[in-house]
Amino acid sequence: MPENDVLQSICEFLWYNKIFFYRNNNTPVFNGDVYRKMPKWSMKGVPDIVGIYKGRPLYIEVKKKGGYPSKEQKAFIELVNSEGGIAFVARSIDDVKSKLTTL
Repeated sequence: MPENDVLQSICEFLWYNKIFFYRNNNTPVFNGDVYRKMPKWSMKGVPDIVGIYKGRPLYIEVKKKGGYPSKEQKAFIELVNSEGGIAFVARSIDDVKSKLTTL
């Protein structure tokens, strides 16, 4: 399943379960023949989905099966978790269900 399909299914799952979230897109945009720089205050590694779950910040990095997070994504996830937030990589709705039911 393509990564965008995984992302869409996870967003639908969150919406259906009334979990506050938004789709974060901080990829530099292709402009003709070059990529534009990310805005000054942007941060590499911020996950695809940002939300709140049971009063805690929620970050979900979506990957297709076999996909792995970048160095910046791993660092962001580790920082959020060390500060009491919830951050993880999900490759399916089942990953999200499993993580959220353990909290």
